[in-house]
Amino acid sequence: MSTKCGGNFDGPAHVAIRFMSKLYICIFICFFHFFSFAQDRTYYNIHWQPVKRRKAKFYREYTKQDSLYKVEDHYSNGVLFRTGYRTSLESECYLHRVGHFVFYSTSGRKQREGDYERGKRIGLWTYYDSTGVQVIRKQYYANGHLHRGIYYNAFSGLVTDEKEYDDLERATRELKYGKDTISIISKYSGDTTEVISYFSNGVISERRLKDTA
Repeated sequence: MSTKCGGNFDGPAHVAIRFMSKLYICIFICFFHFFSFAQDRTYYNIHWQPVKRRKAKFYREYTKQDSLYKVEDHYSNGVLFRTGYRTSLESECYLHRVGHFVFYSTSGRKQREGDYERGKRIGLWTYYDSTGVQVIRKQYYANGHLHRGIYYNAFSGLVTDEKEYDDLERATRELKYGKDTISIISKYSGDTTEVISYFSNGVISERRLKDTA
């Protein structure tokens, strides 16, 4: 009887060893991914200060995308609280917010969404009521100051008010939509306000000045 040295021997024991080796490798990879994911979760209290898990009101999961962090913040029960991008995770400073953000209620319904640029709201922001219906749309300048707001009736979906704001975010001009009239309310320097109301056919129904002091 002759024996081959250095040949491939695929007996049952050798097959079992190869199988177990592959199994251990798979288990190691799974544990590696699990612990890597766990390291990307941070727990916070109501003031967004890092705390132990048992004291947390929120927790954060994130992934690195180029120079930004894609962040998903959750309520402690797992419901999504907000999503967005940050330039840093070192602090909760607004300056780290960039790009599109979406905020959710404790029931998981969308509350508001819009864009940030260096922590300032810019462009169009949309707000929703507790049922998820759009109720407000606000337009922000590039410097973060509120420029214009449009307000909706949650049941009919019709516009009820439109407002324009100054640099201090005080309403300087307002359009109020009634059933049969449209009122233009203009606020001037000092405490003087002019109200002009129109019928649906464009005819003025009322024009008056009032002192808001």
